[in-house]
Parts: sequence; C-alpha cells; structure tokens
Amino acid sequence: MGLVIRLSRRILRVQASNCGSASLMFAPAGSAANGQKLVFWEKDPGNPVYANDPGYQAYVTNAKKVDPSGAQPDNTYYETGWMIADMMVNAFQTAAASSLGLSQEGIMQAARNQDYQPPLFINGIKWVMNASEAYGVMKLQPLVYNASTKSFGYDGAVINTCPLILSGSACAGL
Repeated sequence: MGLVIRLSRRILRVQASNCGSASLMFAPAGSAANGQKLVFWEKDPGNPVYANDPGYQAYVTNAKKVDPSGAQPDNTYYETGWMIADMMVNAFQTAAASSLGLSQEGIMQAARNQDYQPPLFINGIKWVMNASEAYGVMKLQPLVYNASTKSFGYDGAVINTCPLILSGSACAGL
C-alpha cells in the first residue's frame, strides 16, 4: 500500500503510514526495504535517534515499570497505545482543571479542544483539535528506512499539510 510516483525511469514509493514498524515490518524485508519512505508524526520506537530524547526515555522507563514482564517499548503498536492513553490523560487533566470538571461534558470539551505536544510525537508536531480543526495531526515528518541500521532517518523537513486541507486562516498557529 502507498503512493507510487513514477519519476522518469525511477519509481518513488511513499508509504503513507504511521504504523510502519521498523522492527516488525521493514527489518524482515532486509535490503529490499532499504530506501522506503514514510511520513510519521510519532517517534519510531527503538530508533537510536531517540535514545537520549526525554519523552521517549520516560515512555520506555514507565512502560517497563507498569508492565515489567511484558513491556514491548520497541514495538510501534505498543507505543501507539501508550501515546493514545497519554492523550486521553491530557484530556482528563484538562477537563479536571476546567469549570466543567470531570463531567461527561467537561471531558468531551477537553478532548475536542486540545493543543498538545505528546512526548511521543516528533518534536514540533502537535495534536491540535478544535471547532475548525478536527484532524488532530496536520504535520508529518518524512522518514526513510535504512536496512543496514534497521531504523528510519529523517528525510527532509516537517511537512505542514494544513494549507492543503483547510484554508490558510484556519492554519494559524499549527
């Protein structure tokens, strides 16, 4: 799956997925996966580029503390579940601090109106949701798979998709 673009005699394959696990999906393909491109918003688990990242380090430490015998912090799907729970906790904390409190309405309003930088999102990519922005993620980091390191590396600057999806005025601050 993905977008295939023919450039003269070369073909560029762009995998449009945040669930592209280096260890589960690309490493088993060996050299055939080398050069595959993806767009991510989430930090690729197990990637050495995040070894010293405070948000990633906290995730690994806490995952092993909460689930000492079964934690799989290097698994993309495990990390995604953790990240979703983190965003839910943020919504509950935001609701608790609001005038509506932890009521159903308070939680719904907080979840629907977030401007949050999850610690497992790539730096500079936030979860933004409000009345005019319902997509959550509007920026994506291009990555390229390196078969020799069995990990992804950055492949250019973060792409802001907001102007292509919403009007320019709705993209202010994203």
